[in-house]
Amino acid sequence: MTTAKATTKVGVHKVKGAAEKVPTLNLYPYAPQHQLVGVNAGVVSYNTVNSVGLRDQLISMAKMEARGSGRDNPTKNNYRKLYLEQFPDLPKGWQIHHTLPQKYETIMKNAGINIHEAQYLKGIDPKIHSKITNEWSKWDKRLGRTPTSQDIMDFADTIESKYRRYWYDK
Repeated sequence: MTTAKATTKVGVHKVKGAAEKVPTLNLYPYAPQHQLVGVNAGVVSYNTVNSVGLRDQLISMAKMEARGSGRDNPTKNNYRKLYLEQFPDLPKGWQIHHTLPQKYETIMKNAGINIHEAQYLKGIDPKIHSKITNEWSKWDKRLGRTPTSQDIMDFADTIESKYRRYWYDK
């Protein structure tokens, strides 16, 4: 039993020493510091971790990440403001187009996609915007059922390939 304990301690110290040499472990002040039990706590399996401590660290990291982004969470109420912060030179009179239409917000949200994020928004001339909207309406009628998130993404790709040359991309 003593030999296994000594071997475990040596192994843990070697791994700890090697891990401390990796610069990314301490990149953020909230990086997880795994707390191995068994180093000084009697006979415990070498791969047992303090799960409560790890859970608390992960929750703390998530909170810090959400706060630290410096961006509002894009919603139907603020997407325009956030888009214009990124593209302040959008030509006067141009509109902000959702490449994944707002009509399908719930479907896409259930698939883990926020349609109000800048990556799904494009500046567009109103004349072109109305053509795109008409194409979506025709597609929806032809489909004849509630689309899946994949259906929506596929048709969005079709629209993008046809109209991407009109997007505002400065």
